[in-house]
Amino acid sequence: MLSSDILGLIGYQLLVTNPYYDGRNRSVFFEFGHGHFERHTSDLIAFSMTCRHIRTACMPLLFKCLVITTALPDPAVVEVVSPYIQIAVVVAPELNLHEAYSTLFGQLPQLSELHVHELRTASTGTDSSDWIFRLPRVETVVLHMRYGSELLLTSAFAVPPLREFTMIAPGRLDRLSQLSFEQIIWENAALEYVLDHVRQTLRVLRVPGESMRLSFLSAALWPRLSRLVLFGECPLYDTSWPAVIRVMPALHSFVLDVALPRHATPPMLWPRDVDGSDTTETPALRGLMLTSPRPDDPVFARLPPTLTELSLREAPRYNCYTRSERAQMIRFFPSARHYESTLLSSRGALQIFSVLQGRHIASLELVVREDAFELEMLARVAEACPTLAWFEFHRYRDVPEDHTGDGRRSTPGEGVPTASLALAFSAFRSLRALRLNLDFPLTFHEYTQRDGILQTDYPRAVFVQSQAQIFADNAAWLSTLAIYTRHRREENYWRTWSLQNLPTGVVVLNEEIGRLGPHLSPDDFEMEHKEKGRFRRLVDRLVHRLRG
Repeated sequence: MLSSDILGLIGYQLLVTNPYYDGRNRSVFFEFGHGHFERHTSDLIAFSMTCRHIRTACMPLLFKCLVITTALPDPAVVEVVSPYIQIAVVVAPELNLHEAYSTLFGQLPQLSELHVHELRTASTGTDSSDWIFRLPRVETVVLHMRYGSELLLTSAFAVPPLREFTMIAPGRLDRLSQLSFEQIIWENAALEYVLDHVRQTLRVLRVPGESMRLSFLSAALWPRLSRLVLFGECPLYDTSWPAVIRVMPALHSFVLDVALPRHATPPMLWPRDVDGSDTTETPALRGLMLTSPRPDDPVFARLPPTLTELSLREAPRYNCYTRSERAQMIRFFPSARHYESTLLSSRGALQIFSVLQGRHIASLELVVREDAFELEMLARVAEACPTLAWFEFHRYRDVPEDHTGDGRRSTPGEGVPTASLALAFSAFRSLRALRLNLDFPLTFHEYTQRDGILQTDYPRAVFVQSQAQIFADNAAWLSTLAIYTRHRREENYWRTWSLQNLPTGVVVLNEEIGRLGPHLSPDDFEMEHKEKGRFRRLVDRLVHRLRG
């Protein structure tokens, strides 16, 4: 008979968890705001029903997580499974159940993680978030705020020694102008109260930038903090980032994914007037994400050789809206708070990678606007990052942003020199995964012409496939290739292929089918056959006439 340890390992392999739970602390590229807590246990349940011995071994996995959506669980059931529950998830907590939640969680001796989704608060004493922080054994708190809500605490209490604290507000950036200045002040005060009590123990911190002051972060030592993530809007720059980084000696992952108000100048991460004779203030840094990077920022020459992940991107993401939508939002809502998706030029990226030492960088995301330096820039990136294995490259056309998009009809490949770009990527010999957003005119609905929207699915699919083949032929050593495009179900996504090298030297693209299904519908295939049939009939008719 297999031991309980072996059975437990088998059960763990059958327990499929969402990356939201397993992957959130592994990479700077993890999109935390897009995840949802899910656990699929059907295979594990079937395995546990094999016999009593196996069921006993599977109990800790089956009941590791308690999810509360509406009503509280039956107390009799909780009493039986309470020794196994380590994670509690509360979805849309009811205001009148805060005390009941605290009582329930106090009965779970192994509880170490609390996740609260759709947390909503208001400026009333009964609607605060105090109950979340009154569990002495909890080490991880993850809060998903509802739109227009902020963290609110109404009394002083003993904060448990947290190891991980995350507070995210998906979509709040678009509605930030709806939060009053007083609400942001309240949230800032609540965050600083909690975080000031856990500086000595905290290892992971994710918070909205608009609710943080750099002077608070730099006020005292964070001896164990290894992962710092700020998103949303920029924090209050009342001191410099070097002052913050110096009090975080264990920092190995730093994500500054924040947006700038329109017309604001991107700040430097490492201003030139900051003292510091050391080559780097972050000797352990392995992952870095920066939005709106400045090519002349001295930080790029100071990055340590330990760096393995680098992301230079924009915020908000430039591909969230079409050019037409961005122009119309500014035109029709001039008083709303707008943010600038500042794009790094290819020339600016060339300047950065000319000083950056990236010999150990394995994963890179780079977002640029095209210019005459892009091919030279890509050659420099390949030279600076010889061990690069994963590359996500966003390349946007340098076209006007007015309410009519490009203002004319464009051919599918116009403005995108696919052959030259593919040749440039042939220099990345260590690359295994390549993801390309090349801003083809057909990628988004930029145009006002109605027929340009209704008749693009099939031609778009065929065109994107042909462009992928060009890149595959120039980089046959890739394992996967993806192009950002639009699915026939009207959703932008990464269309992905695996590469197969035949003995004849031909590179075959095998498309991976994701959650949206195949890019081409059965009707599209029928259209293809009809077009081939129509062409064949035309040829037959011409041949008949010539013979006649």
